[in-house]
Amino acid sequence: MNIERRWAGGGWVGATLTAWLLVVCALGRLCGAEVSESAGATRELAAVLFLDVGNPDCAGLEQELESFAKARGLRLEISVKHAPAVVERIGVHEALEAARAAGKFREMQSALFRDPGVRGSGLVRLAGEVGLDVAAFESAMDNRVHRRVVMRDLAEARGLGVQTTPVLFANGARMEGGEAIRKALRTPPPKPPPTWSEMKVELLELDLRGAPSRGPAAAPVTIIEFTDFRCGFCRIHSRTLSELEVAFPGKVRRVFKNYPLGREAEALLPHLAGMAAVEQGKFWELHHSIMSRPLEGVEDLLERARALGLETNRLARRWAEGEVADWIERDGEEGQRLGIQATPTTFIHGRRVVGRQSIETLKGYAREALGLGAEAGAGAGVGGVSGLDPESTSLGPKDGAVYVEVFVDLAEKASGRLLEQVREFARERPAVRVEFRSVVRTNGAASMVLQESALAAAEQGRFWEWCGVLAWDEGVPGAERMAELARGLGMDPAKIAQSMAEHRHRGRIEADTAEALERGVLGGTVVMNGTVFRGEPTLENLARHMDEHACCGKAADFQRPKGLPGR
Repeated sequence: MNIERRWAGGGWVGATLTAWLLVVCALGRLCGAEVSESAGATRELAAVLFLDVGNPDCAGLEQELESFAKARGLRLEISVKHAPAVVERIGVHEALEAARAAGKFREMQSALFRDPGVRGSGLVRLAGEVGLDVAAFESAMDNRVHRRVVMRDLAEARGLGVQTTPVLFANGARMEGGEAIRKALRTPPPKPPPTWSEMKVELLELDLRGAPSRGPAAAPVTIIEFTDFRCGFCRIHSRTLSELEVAFPGKVRRVFKNYPLGREAEALLPHLAGMAAVEQGKFWELHHSIMSRPLEGVEDLLERARALGLETNRLARRWAEGEVADWIERDGEEGQRLGIQATPTTFIHGRRVVGRQSIETLKGYAREALGLGAEAGAGAGVGGVSGLDPESTSLGPKDGAVYVEVFVDLAEKASGRLLEQVREFARERPAVRVEFRSVVRTNGAASMVLQESALAAAEQGRFWEWCGVLAWDEGVPGAERMAELARGLGMDPAKIAQSMAEHRHRGRIEADTAEALERGVLGGTVVMNGTVFRGEPTLENLARHMDEHACCGKAADFQRPKGLPGR
């Protein structure tokens, strides 16, 4: 969220509220006792901490987490993971794991932080100093007894996108860097977002003629966002608004308003280009590109525009016209009249929402605006089995013009990458509907366990995250490991275990597998409107396949299934 003064001395002058506010937002999920948005997470803090003993920034974080939980009366479950940044430190982490096995983890960890460059015989010396059986320690190191654990943790770190240390996952919230984590642990918890009834309805008097929008003009919920293309919080909020559109298909009209932070060329360029793209009907495509990755100048912008099918000469002429600049100026003046001081600022049915909000909060506001009540439809299964919401393993509107089926065998290591790419592909394409289909082909028994665990995770709304973690874990997780992974994602391990013990979703898995066999598709297959995708599933290739095979609702001979087997 960026806080600024506008129109000072005839120009737009901005002062950015730095990134620590993002940490404070994550702290809201850490402090479950005060501001938790999900039931049942109010007295427990499940933490997974990725450390490198060669990085002094990691030292002492466990103790600070323990103090944090104690001060707030939270029951702490913490799992410390190995994430050495360089190959040379893998052996050091093996030594730390050997100390853990002997009940001397904390002592060895402290010694290693004091002497981060120790290697070889130095490790043996430290083992003796902390009270380990030196002979047993040397034997374990020589035989690499604990290397498997260290490498497993590293694989999990890669699966979660951990590139540096320390990284903390707490009740599903992620924070990076010792300074950010410590600041969050020492900062008073933020206030919860206001309830719908606490927000007053404002008389906006905005000119929406020609403003970029999507969704039916007569949609019962109108969302107006004042956004800066260069604001990091706006980029996050934009993705969340896209998720909201998908969650309420046909019920939301989203309207874009320009609110750049400055008047310099770099600040205005993405807004000028975006509004110029309106003429060619490509605003949202360019909007998605810029929000996904910040612009690196005019040439970068033109290259992206060409890739999106825009006529770049026409686009450049248009953004140079005074009419486009006036358009942006008018939006800024409207925001100034409304007293907007932060981006993003969003109006939902005339109620002001300042800063980025979680999808759960925005869904609650949308339900209230629709007259459904804040909790209507939240968390309950609708027409599914054993509390599983059919939408939990799907993406996009049910009537999306592009119908994508993803046949996946989670026992195949490529499955994680495939799901990640398809999920990203659908994220900013409101016309795309994705359905996950379970296929048991490779190592049947192991595959069935993984598929059942994923659908059990879907009952708690963590299907996609669970699949991502499984893709990087070695083999099939045992009960203890599965519980550890569940806690790391903020789930209840007992519910996962119970769902799997009852085989609640085996019928769906078997039905999907039978259909895959009948249609002759394998695990790791993407089908768009009945057309099988071939090749590497990159975002560019998926988009190209969609265009080349006329998948955008143009395949007249394609009949989407009225119901899915086993659902």
